[in-house]
Amino acid sequence: MRTPRRVEDRYVAYLRCSTDDQKEGDYSTIDTQRELCTAYVSGKGAVLGEVYADEGRTGTNLKRPEWERLLADAKSRRFTVVVVTYMSRLGRGDAGTVAEYLLREAGVRVEYVKESFTADTAGFVNKTMTRFVDAMYVENVRQWTRTKMEQMVKRGYFCGGTVPFGYRAVPIPEAGVANRDKEPPKRLVPDPDEAPIVRQAFALFAESHSFAVVRDYLKSVTDRKWHIGTVRYMLTNRVYIGALDFGSWHNERAYEPIMAREEWQAVQEFARRPLPRAARGNGDFTYYLRGKVRCPYCGCSYTHYEVPRPGYRVRYYACLSNMKRITRCPVGRVNADKLHAAVLREVTEAATHATRMHRVIAESGGWERPDEALLATRAQLAKRAQFLGMQIGNITRAIGAGRAVGPLLSALEKLEAEQAEVQMQRDKLEARIAAATVKRPRAADVMNAWRGIPELWPSLTEEERTQVLSAVVERVEPVEKLHVDLFLSTGSGSHEGMLATDEKMGAGAGLEPATFGL
Repeated sequence: MRTPRRVEDRYVAYLRCSTDDQKEGDYSTIDTQRELCTAYVSGKGAVLGEVYADEGRTGTNLKRPEWERLLADAKSRRFTVVVVTYMSRLGRGDAGTVAEYLLREAGVRVEYVKESFTADTAGFVNKTMTRFVDAMYVENVRQWTRTKMEQMVKRGYFCGGTVPFGYRAVPIPEAGVANRDKEPPKRLVPDPDEAPIVRQAFALFAESHSFAVVRDYLKSVTDRKWHIGTVRYMLTNRVYIGALDFGSWHNERAYEPIMAREEWQAVQEFARRPLPRAARGNGDFTYYLRGKVRCPYCGCSYTHYEVPRPGYRVRYYACLSNMKRITRCPVGRVNADKLHAAVLREVTEAATHATRMHRVIAESGGWERPDEALLATRAQLAKRAQFLGMQIGNITRAIGAGRAVGPLLSALEKLEAEQAEVQMQRDKLEARIAAATVKRPRAADVMNAWRGIPELWPSLTEEERTQVLSAVVERVEPVEKLHVDLFLSTGSGSHEGMLATDEKMGAGAGLEPATFGL
Protein backbone atom coordinates (compact mmCIF):
# COMPACT_ATOMS: atom_id res chain seq x y z
CA MET A 1 0.00 0.00 0.00
CA ARG A 2 1.34 3.41 -0.94
CA THR A 3 1.91 5.99 1.73
CA PRO A 4 -0.84 8.67 1.74
CA ARG A 5 0.26 11.97 0.35
CA ARG A 6 1.11 14.66 2.86
CA VAL A 7 -0.49 18.05 2.26
CA GLU A 8 2.85 19.87 2.03
CA ASP A 9 4.40 17.49 -0.54
CA ARG A 10 5.49 19.10 -3.79
CA TYR A 11 6.35 16.64 -6.58
CA VAL A 12 8.84 16.82 -9.44
CA ALA A 13 10.04 14.06 -11.79
CA TYR A 14 13.52 13.10 -12.90
CA LEU A 15 13.84 11.29 -16.25
CA ARG A 16 17.00 9.82 -17.74
CA CYS A 17 17.91 7.55 -20.60
CA SER A 18 21.17 6.65 -22.28
CA THR A 19 21.66 6.33 -26.03
CA ASP A 20 21.22 2.55 -25.81
CA ASP A 21 18.03 2.95 -23.78
CA GLN A 22 16.49 5.12 -26.48
CA LYS A 23 17.23 2.50 -29.14
CA GLU A 24 15.26 -0.13 -27.19
CA GLY A 25 12.09 1.95 -27.35
CA ASP A 26 10.48 0.50 -24.19
CA TYR A 27 9.93 1.85 -20.68
CA SER A 28 13.36 3.52 -20.76
CA THR A 29 12.41 6.23 -23.24
CA ILE A 30 11.91 9.76 -21.96
CA ASP A 31 8.30 9.99 -23.18
CA THR A 32 7.34 6.71 -21.48
CA GLN A 33 8.96 7.78 -18.20
CA ARG A 34 7.09 11.09 -18.30
CA GLU A 35 3.74 9.34 -18.78
CA LEU A 36 4.39 6.91 -15.92
CA CYS A 37 5.53 9.63 -13.51
CA THR A 38 2.58 11.88 -14.36
CA ALA A 39 0.10 9.06 -13.81
CA TYR A 40 1.79 8.10 -10.52
CA VAL A 41 1.54 11.61 -9.08
CA SER A 42 -2.04 12.04 -10.32
CA GLY A 43 -2.96 8.79 -8.55
CA LYS A 44 -1.81 10.37 -5.28
CA GLY A 45 -4.11 13.33 -5.82
CA ALA A 46 -1.26 15.73 -6.56
CA VAL A 47 0.00 17.70 -9.54
CA LEU A 48 3.42 17.02 -11.01
CA GLY A 49 5.60 20.10 -11.00
CA GLU A 50 8.76 20.57 -13.02
CA VAL A 51 10.25 17.70 -15.01
CA TYR A 52 14.03 17.30 -15.20
CA ALA A 53 15.17 15.15 -18.16
CA ASP A 54 18.69 14.04 -19.07
CA GLU A 55 18.47 12.41 -22.49
CA GLY A 56 21.41 10.43 -23.85
CA ARG A 57 23.24 10.52 -20.49
CA THR A 58 24.86 7.56 -18.76
CA GLY A 59 23.75 6.57 -15.28
CA THR A 60 27.25 5.65 -14.08
CA ASN A 61 28.17 9.21 -13.04
CA LEU A 62 26.43 12.38 -11.88
CA LYS A 63 27.90 14.76 -14.46
CA ARG A 64 24.51 15.48 -16.01
CA PRO A 65 23.19 19.03 -16.50
CA GLU A 66 19.58 18.35 -15.49
CA TRP A 67 20.61 16.31 -12.46
CA GLU A 68 22.83 19.16 -11.30
CA ARG A 69 19.93 21.59 -11.75
CA LEU A 70 17.64 19.21 -9.86
CA LEU A 71 20.06 18.99 -6.92
CA ALA A 72 20.46 22.78 -6.81
CA ASP A 73 16.66 23.24 -6.71
CA ALA A 74 16.40 20.56 -4.01
CA LYS A 75 18.84 22.47 -1.82
CA SER A 76 16.69 25.59 -2.40
CA ARG A 77 13.64 23.71 -0.99
CA ARG A 78 11.63 24.09 -4.22
CA PHE A 79 10.09 20.61 -3.81
CA THR A 80 9.95 17.74 -1.34
CA VAL A 81 9.60 14.58 -3.50
CA VAL A 82 11.41 13.38 -6.62
CA VAL A 83 9.60 10.71 -8.66
CA VAL A 84 11.52 8.32 -10.93
CA THR A 85 10.31 5.22 -12.75
CA TYR A 86 13.13 2.90 -11.68
CA MET A 87 16.12 3.29 -9.37
CA SER A 88 18.47 2.90 -12.36
CA ARG A 89 17.06 6.14 -13.85
CA LEU A 90 18.45 8.11 -10.92
CA GLY A 91 21.82 6.39 -11.30
CA ARG A 92 23.42 3.00 -11.61
CA GLY A 93 25.55 1.43 -8.87
CA ASP A 94 27.49 3.87 -6.70
CA ALA A 95 26.14 6.86 -8.66
CA GLY A 96 22.58 5.96 -7.67
CA THR A 97 23.55 5.55 -4.00
CA VAL A 98 25.26 8.95 -3.94
CA ALA A 99 22.39 10.65 -5.77
CA GLU A 100 19.80 9.37 -3.29
CA TYR A 101 22.02 10.36 -0.36
CA LEU A 102 22.46 13.93 -1.68
CA LEU A 103 18.71 14.34 -2.09
CA ARG A 104 18.07 12.96 1.38
CA GLU A 105 20.57 15.42 2.84
CA ALA A 106 18.65 18.22 1.09
CA GLY A 107 15.42 17.08 2.79
CA VAL A 108 13.97 15.47 -0.35
CA ARG A 109 12.75 11.88 -0.58
CA VAL A 110 12.76 9.69 -3.69
CA GLU A 111 9.74 7.60 -4.75
CA TYR A 112 9.96 4.89 -7.40
CA VAL A 113 6.99 4.26 -9.72
CA LYS A 114 7.78 0.67 -10.71
CA GLU A 115 9.81 -0.51 -7.72
CA SER A 116 8.89 -0.86 -4.07
CA PHE A 117 11.26 -1.33 -1.13
CA THR A 118 10.03 -1.87 2.42
CA ALA A 119 11.65 -0.15 5.39
CA ASP A 120 12.77 -3.40 7.07
CA THR A 121 15.89 -5.54 6.58
CA ALA A 122 14.33 -7.47 3.71
CA GLY A 123 13.64 -4.19 1.88
CA PHE A 124 17.22 -3.04 2.44
CA VAL A 125 18.60 -6.28 1.02
CA ASN A 126 16.19 -6.11 -1.93
CA LYS A 127 17.24 -2.53 -2.70
CA THR A 128 20.95 -3.38 -2.39
CA MET A 129 20.63 -6.36 -4.72
CA THR A 130 18.67 -4.30 -7.26
CA ARG A 131 21.37 -1.66 -7.26
CA PHE A 132 24.02 -4.39 -7.62
CA VAL A 133 22.22 -5.87 -10.63
CA ASP A 134 21.96 -2.41 -12.23
CA ALA A 135 25.71 -1.93 -11.81
CA MET A 136 26.42 -5.40 -13.22
CA TYR A 137 24.39 -4.56 -16.32
CA VAL A 138 26.65 -1.60 -17.03
CA GLU A 139 29.76 -3.71 -16.50
CA ASN A 140 28.39 -6.43 -18.81
CA VAL A 141 27.67 -3.86 -21.53
CA ARG A 142 31.20 -2.51 -21.12
CA GLN A 143 32.68 -5.99 -21.52
CA TRP A 144 30.47 -6.77 -24.52
CA THR A 145 31.49 -3.53 -26.19
CA ARG A 146 35.15 -4.14 -25.43
CA THR A 147 35.00 -7.62 -26.99
CA LYS A 148 33.16 -6.29 -30.03
CA MET A 149 35.63 -3.45 -30.65
CA GLU A 150 38.61 -5.76 -30.13
CA GLN A 151 37.26 -8.13 -32.79
CA MET A 152 36.50 -5.25 -35.16
CA VAL A 153 40.09 -3.99 -34.90
CA LYS A 154 41.43 -7.52 -35.34
CA ARG A 155 39.40 -8.00 -38.53
CA GLY A 156 40.25 -4.55 -39.87
CA TYR A 157 36.70 -3.17 -39.72
CA PHE A 158 36.15 0.58 -39.62
CA CYS A 159 35.27 1.52 -35.99
CA GLY A 160 33.27 4.63 -36.79
CA GLY A 161 33.90 8.36 -36.70
CA THR A 162 35.03 10.62 -39.53
CA VAL A 163 36.44 8.83 -42.56
CA PRO A 164 40.03 10.06 -43.06
CA PHE A 165 40.66 12.15 -46.17
CA GLY A 166 41.97 9.86 -48.93
CA TYR A 167 39.82 6.89 -47.90
CA ARG A 168 36.18 5.86 -48.22
CA ALA A 169 34.28 3.39 -46.02
CA VAL A 170 32.95 0.41 -48.03
CA PRO A 171 30.50 -2.18 -46.58
CA ILE A 172 31.69 -5.80 -46.39
CA PRO A 173 28.65 -7.94 -47.34
CA GLU A 174 30.63 -11.18 -47.12
CA ALA A 175 31.30 -10.55 -43.43
CA GLY A 176 27.73 -11.67 -42.68
CA VAL A 177 25.38 -10.15 -40.11
CA ALA A 178 22.98 -12.14 -37.94
CA ASN A 179 20.39 -9.35 -38.01
CA ARG A 180 19.65 -8.55 -41.67
CA ASP A 181 18.24 -5.15 -40.69
CA LYS A 182 21.57 -4.16 -39.22
CA GLU A 183 24.15 -2.36 -41.35
CA PRO A 184 27.12 -4.61 -42.27
CA PRO A 185 30.62 -3.69 -41.07
CA LYS A 186 32.82 -1.46 -43.24
CA ARG A 187 36.47 -1.33 -44.26
CA LEU A 188 38.48 1.67 -45.44
CA VAL A 189 39.75 1.57 -49.03
CA PRO A 190 41.79 4.27 -50.84
CA ASP A 191 39.69 6.79 -52.73
CA PRO A 192 40.99 6.96 -56.34
CA ASP A 193 40.51 10.75 -56.46
CA GLU A 194 41.77 11.71 -53.01
CA ALA A 195 44.63 9.21 -52.48
CA PRO A 196 46.97 10.94 -55.03
CA ILE A 197 46.36 14.26 -53.23
CA VAL A 198 47.47 12.67 -49.95
CA ARG A 199 50.66 11.37 -51.55
CA GLN A 200 51.42 14.81 -53.00
CA ALA A 201 50.81 16.44 -49.59
CA PHE A 202 53.36 14.11 -47.96
CA ALA A 203 55.85 14.80 -50.77
CA LEU A 204 55.47 18.58 -50.34
CA PHE A 205 56.03 18.36 -46.60
CA ALA A 206 59.07 16.10 -47.04
CA GLU A 207 60.53 18.80 -49.29
CA SER A 208 59.50 21.98 -47.46
CA HIS A 209 58.92 20.87 -43.82
CA SER A 210 56.17 23.48 -43.82
CA PHE A 211 52.59 22.87 -42.70
CA ALA A 212 51.54 26.11 -44.38
CA VAL A 213 52.77 24.94 -47.80
CA VAL A 214 50.77 21.71 -47.48
CA ARG A 215 47.74 23.61 -46.20
CA ASP A 216 47.77 26.00 -49.16
CA TYR A 217 48.08 23.07 -51.57
CA LEU A 218 45.18 21.17 -50.01
CA LYS A 219 42.98 24.28 -50.02
CA SER A 220 43.70 24.78 -53.71
CA VAL A 221 42.79 21.22 -54.80
CA THR A 222 39.92 20.36 -52.41
CA ASP A 223 36.75 22.04 -51.20
CA ARG A 224 37.50 21.21 -47.56
CA LYS A 225 38.59 23.67 -44.87
CA TRP A 226 42.24 23.10 -43.95
CA HIS A 227 44.35 24.70 -41.25
CA ILE A 228 47.64 23.90 -39.55
CA GLY A 229 46.04 21.52 -37.03
CA THR A 230 44.20 19.39 -39.59
CA VAL A 231 47.27 19.23 -41.85
CA ARG A 232 49.43 18.06 -38.97
CA TYR A 233 46.84 15.45 -37.97
CA MET A 234 46.80 14.08 -41.52
CA LEU A 235 50.60 13.90 -41.77
CA THR A 236 50.89 11.98 -38.48
CA ASN A 237 47.88 9.67 -38.95
CA ARG A 238 48.95 6.02 -39.12
CA VAL A 239 45.88 5.12 -41.16
CA TYR A 240 47.81 6.11 -44.31
CA ILE A 241 50.20 3.18 -43.81
CA GLY A 242 47.21 0.83 -43.40
CA ALA A 243 47.28 0.74 -39.57
CA LEU A 244 44.15 0.79 -37.41
CA ASP A 245 44.52 2.22 -33.91
CA PHE A 246 41.54 2.22 -31.54
CA GLY A 247 42.33 2.83 -27.89
CA SER A 248 44.77 0.15 -26.74
CA TRP A 249 44.12 -2.07 -29.79
CA HIS A 250 46.28 -1.92 -32.88
CA ASN A 251 46.24 -3.68 -36.23
CA GLU A 252 49.28 -2.82 -38.34
CA ARG A 253 47.79 -4.23 -41.57
CA ALA A 254 44.10 -3.42 -41.37
CA TYR A 255 43.70 -1.43 -44.59
CA GLU A 256 45.34 -0.98 -47.96
CA PRO A 257 48.01 1.70 -47.39
CA ILE A 258 48.17 4.94 -49.35
CA MET A 259 51.75 5.72 -48.27
CA ALA A 260 54.75 3.41 -48.11
CA ARG A 261 55.96 3.04 -44.52
CA GLU A 262 59.41 4.44 -45.38
CA GLU A 263 57.92 7.58 -46.97
CA TRP A 264 55.48 8.07 -44.09
CA GLN A 265 58.22 7.62 -41.49
CA ALA A 266 60.47 10.12 -43.28
CA VAL A 267 58.17 13.04 -42.43
CA GLN A 268 57.40 12.11 -38.81
CA GLU A 269 60.49 13.71 -37.27
CA PHE A 270 59.35 17.14 -38.46
CA ALA A 271 55.58 16.60 -38.44
CA ARG A 272 55.49 15.54 -34.77
CA ARG A 273 57.55 18.45 -33.48
CA PRO A 274 55.44 20.64 -31.16
CA LEU A 275 54.40 23.90 -32.76
CA PRO A 276 55.71 27.09 -31.08
CA ARG A 277 52.92 28.73 -29.13
CA ALA A 278 53.16 31.90 -31.16
CA ALA A 279 52.97 29.98 -34.43
CA ARG A 280 49.59 28.48 -33.75
CA GLY A 281 46.98 30.20 -35.80
CA ASN A 282 43.23 30.25 -35.71
CA GLY A 283 41.84 28.43 -38.74
CA ASP A 284 43.59 29.75 -41.84
CA PHE A 285 44.88 32.90 -40.12
CA THR A 286 48.16 33.12 -38.21
CA TYR A 287 48.64 35.58 -35.34
CA TYR A 288 52.35 36.39 -35.79
CA LEU A 289 52.53 38.37 -32.53
CA ARG A 290 50.66 35.94 -30.31
CA GLY A 291 52.12 36.17 -26.81
CA LYS A 292 53.87 39.46 -27.66
CA VAL A 293 50.95 41.88 -27.28
CA ARG A 294 50.42 42.89 -23.67
CA CYS A 295 48.05 45.32 -22.00
CA PRO A 296 49.94 48.23 -20.35
CA TYR A 297 47.00 48.84 -18.00
CA CYS A 298 46.33 45.43 -16.44
CA GLY A 299 49.46 43.54 -17.56
CA CYS A 300 47.60 40.62 -19.14
CA SER A 301 48.31 39.12 -22.55
CA TYR A 302 46.16 39.92 -25.55
CA THR A 303 44.44 36.85 -27.01
CA HIS A 304 43.14 36.22 -30.53
CA TYR A 305 39.58 37.23 -31.29
CA GLU A 306 37.39 37.11 -34.43
CA VAL A 307 34.32 39.06 -35.49
CA PRO A 308 32.32 37.53 -38.38
CA ARG A 309 31.26 39.82 -41.18
CA PRO A 310 29.26 38.99 -44.35
CA GLY A 311 31.67 36.96 -46.45
CA TYR A 312 34.76 37.46 -44.26
CA ARG A 313 36.10 37.68 -40.71
CA VAL A 314 37.91 40.52 -38.93
CA ARG A 315 40.75 39.34 -36.69
CA TYR A 316 41.81 41.17 -33.55
CA TYR A 317 44.20 40.96 -30.64
CA ALA A 318 41.96 41.50 -27.61
CA CYS A 319 42.69 42.24 -23.93
CA LEU A 320 41.95 38.99 -22.08
CA SER A 321 40.91 40.66 -18.82
CA ASN A 322 38.56 42.96 -20.72
CA MET A 323 36.98 39.99 -22.54
CA LYS A 324 36.44 38.21 -19.20
CA ARG A 325 34.99 41.44 -17.79
CA ILE A 326 37.61 41.47 -15.04
CA THR A 327 38.70 45.00 -15.96
CA ARG A 328 37.50 47.67 -18.35
CA CYS A 329 40.37 48.23 -20.78
CA PRO A 330 40.64 51.66 -22.50
CA VAL A 331 41.82 49.92 -25.70
CA GLY A 332 40.03 46.56 -25.67
CA ARG A 333 41.22 45.22 -29.01
CA VAL A 334 43.57 45.92 -31.93
CA ASN A 335 43.05 44.91 -35.56
CA ALA A 336 45.50 42.04 -36.18
CA ASP A 337 46.06 42.64 -39.91
CA LYS A 338 46.80 46.33 -39.43
CA LEU A 339 49.03 45.68 -36.43
CA HIS A 340 51.08 43.11 -38.39
CA ALA A 341 51.50 45.55 -41.28
CA ALA A 342 52.41 48.45 -38.98
CA VAL A 343 55.04 46.45 -37.07
CA LEU A 344 56.57 45.25 -40.34
CA ARG A 345 56.72 48.81 -41.67
CA GLU A 346 58.39 49.99 -38.46
CA VAL A 347 61.00 47.22 -38.70
CA THR A 348 61.53 47.94 -42.41
CA GLU A 349 62.04 51.65 -41.78
CA ALA A 350 64.62 51.00 -39.08
CA ALA A 351 66.39 48.33 -41.17
CA THR A 352 66.76 50.44 -44.31
CA HIS A 353 67.35 53.97 -42.98
CA ALA A 354 70.41 54.61 -40.83
CA THR A 355 69.02 57.92 -39.59
CA ARG A 356 65.89 56.18 -38.40
CA MET A 357 67.85 53.43 -36.63
CA HIS A 358 70.16 55.98 -34.93
CA ARG A 359 67.15 57.94 -33.72
CA VAL A 360 65.40 54.84 -32.39
CA ILE A 361 68.51 53.79 -30.47
CA ALA A 362 69.18 57.33 -29.23
CA GLU A 363 65.64 57.77 -27.93
CA SER A 364 65.69 54.41 -26.19
CA GLY A 365 66.10 54.32 -22.43
CA GLY A 366 67.40 50.77 -22.32
CA TRP A 367 71.09 51.55 -22.81
CA GLU A 368 71.74 53.76 -19.77
CA ARG A 369 74.44 53.00 -17.21
CA PRO A 370 73.56 51.25 -13.94
CA ASP A 371 72.31 53.27 -10.98
CA GLU A 372 74.92 55.76 -9.72
CA ALA A 373 74.52 54.45 -6.17
CA LEU A 374 75.70 51.01 -7.31
CA LEU A 375 78.76 52.50 -8.99
CA ALA A 376 79.55 54.60 -5.88
CA THR A 377 79.26 51.55 -3.63
CA ARG A 378 81.57 49.61 -5.95
CA ALA A 379 84.18 52.38 -5.68
CA GLN A 380 83.94 52.39 -1.87
CA LEU A 381 84.36 48.61 -1.68
CA ALA A 382 87.36 48.80 -3.99
CA LYS A 383 89.05 51.37 -1.73
CA ARG A 384 88.29 49.29 1.36
CA ALA A 385 89.71 46.17 -0.31
CA GLN A 386 92.86 48.10 -1.23
CA PHE A 387 93.29 49.37 2.34
CA LEU A 388 92.82 45.87 3.80
CA GLY A 389 95.41 44.52 1.37
CA MET A 390 97.94 47.12 2.54
CA GLN A 391 97.30 46.28 6.22
CA ILE A 392 97.63 42.53 5.61
CA GLY A 393 100.89 43.14 3.77
CA ASN A 394 102.30 45.21 6.64
CA ILE A 395 101.37 42.63 9.28
CA THR A 396 102.78 39.80 7.18
CA ARG A 397 106.12 41.61 6.94
CA ALA A 398 106.12 42.29 10.69
CA ILE A 399 105.51 38.62 11.45
CA GLY A 400 108.41 37.77 9.15
CA ALA A 401 110.63 40.09 11.20
CA GLY A 402 109.68 38.26 14.42
CA ARG A 403 107.75 41.08 16.11
CA ALA A 404 105.07 40.07 18.67
CA VAL A 405 103.93 37.11 16.64
CA GLY A 406 100.90 36.18 18.81
CA PRO A 407 99.00 39.52 18.65
CA LEU A 408 99.94 39.97 14.98
CA LEU A 409 98.52 36.57 14.02
CA SER A 410 95.22 37.43 15.74
CA ALA A 411 95.04 40.78 13.91
CA LEU A 412 95.92 39.09 10.61
CA GLU A 413 93.10 36.59 11.03
CA LYS A 414 90.53 39.36 11.59
CA LEU A 415 91.77 41.33 8.58
CA GLU A 416 91.64 38.28 6.29
CA ALA A 417 88.07 37.51 7.42
CA GLU A 418 87.04 41.10 6.68
CA GLN A 419 88.82 40.92 3.31
CA ALA A 420 86.83 37.79 2.40
CA GLU A 421 83.58 39.51 3.40
CA VAL A 422 84.42 42.59 1.30
CA GLN A 423 85.26 40.40 -1.70
CA MET A 424 81.94 38.57 -1.40
CA GLN A 425 80.10 41.92 -1.36
CA ARG A 426 82.05 43.03 -4.43
CA ASP A 427 81.14 39.85 -6.33
CA LYS A 428 77.44 40.33 -5.58
CA LEU A 429 77.60 43.98 -6.57
CA GLU A 430 79.38 43.19 -9.84
CA ALA A 431 76.64 40.71 -10.69
CA ARG A 432 73.97 43.37 -10.07
CA ILE A 433 75.83 45.90 -12.18
CA ALA A 434 76.27 43.41 -15.00
CA ALA A 435 72.56 42.57 -14.92
CA ALA A 436 71.66 46.27 -15.03
CA THR A 437 74.02 47.01 -17.91
CA VAL A 438 72.85 46.57 -21.49
CA LYS A 439 75.52 47.33 -24.04
CA ARG A 440 74.37 49.93 -26.52
CA PRO A 441 74.29 48.33 -30.00
CA ARG A 442 75.76 49.84 -33.12
CA ALA A 443 73.13 50.90 -35.65
CA ALA A 444 75.03 49.22 -38.49
CA ASP A 445 75.02 45.86 -36.70
CA VAL A 446 71.27 45.93 -36.13
CA MET A 447 70.57 47.07 -39.69
CA ASN A 448 72.70 44.24 -41.11
CA ALA A 449 70.74 41.74 -39.04
CA TRP A 450 67.36 43.09 -40.17
CA ARG A 451 68.07 44.16 -43.75
CA GLY A 452 66.91 40.89 -45.34
CA ILE A 453 63.52 40.86 -43.60
CA PRO A 454 61.61 43.14 -46.06
CA GLU A 455 63.02 41.31 -49.09
CA LEU A 456 62.31 37.79 -47.82
CA TRP A 457 58.94 38.48 -46.19
CA PRO A 458 56.72 37.74 -49.24
CA SER A 459 58.34 34.32 -49.76
CA LEU A 460 58.35 33.24 -46.10
CA THR A 461 55.93 30.62 -44.76
CA GLU A 462 53.57 31.42 -41.89
CA GLU A 463 55.86 29.65 -39.41
CA GLU A 464 58.91 31.54 -40.71
CA ARG A 465 57.11 34.88 -40.50
CA THR A 466 56.16 34.14 -36.91
CA GLN A 467 59.75 33.23 -36.07
CA VAL A 468 61.06 36.45 -37.67
CA LEU A 469 58.71 38.76 -35.77
CA SER A 470 59.23 36.80 -32.55
CA ALA A 471 62.98 37.40 -32.92
CA VAL A 472 62.80 41.16 -33.49
CA VAL A 473 59.73 42.13 -31.42
CA GLU A 474 60.06 42.04 -27.66
CA ARG A 475 56.49 43.16 -26.97
CA VAL A 476 53.72 45.44 -28.19
CA GLU A 477 51.67 47.59 -25.80
CA PRO A 478 48.46 49.22 -27.09
CA VAL A 479 48.22 52.49 -25.17
CA GLU A 480 45.34 54.12 -27.06
CA LYS A 481 42.75 53.07 -29.59
CA LEU A 482 44.99 54.09 -32.50
CA HIS A 483 48.46 54.08 -30.95
CA VAL A 484 50.73 51.34 -29.65
CA ASP A 485 54.23 51.27 -28.18
CA LEU A 486 56.58 48.88 -29.99
CA PHE A 487 59.52 47.32 -28.13
CA LEU A 488 62.10 45.84 -30.49
CA SER A 489 64.90 43.38 -29.64
CA THR A 490 68.19 43.85 -31.53
CA GLY A 491 69.23 40.16 -31.66
CA SER A 492 72.43 41.22 -33.46
CA GLY A 493 75.24 38.92 -32.38
CA SER A 494 77.14 40.37 -29.43
CA HIS A 495 74.88 43.41 -29.33
CA GLU A 496 71.90 41.89 -27.60
CA GLY A 497 69.23 43.76 -25.73
CA MET A 498 65.94 45.53 -26.26
CA LEU A 499 65.13 48.59 -28.33
CA ALA A 500 62.32 50.40 -26.52
CA THR A 501 60.82 53.01 -28.80
CA ASP A 502 58.01 55.37 -27.94
CA GLU A 503 57.25 55.95 -31.63
CA LYS A 504 53.49 56.08 -31.86
CA MET A 505 52.43 53.71 -34.61
CA GLY A 506 49.31 55.69 -35.39
CA ALA A 507 51.46 58.15 -37.28
CA GLY A 508 55.07 57.03 -36.98
CA ALA A 509 54.40 53.60 -38.48
CA GLY A 510 51.84 54.77 -40.96
CA LEU A 511 48.83 53.18 -39.27
CA GLU A 512 46.08 55.61 -40.21
CA PRO A 513 43.09 55.95 -37.86
CA ALA A 514 40.67 54.78 -40.54
CA THR A 515 42.44 51.46 -40.99
CA PHE A 516 41.47 50.24 -37.51
CA GLY A 517 37.74 50.44 -38.03
CA LEU A 518 37.01 50.49 -34.30
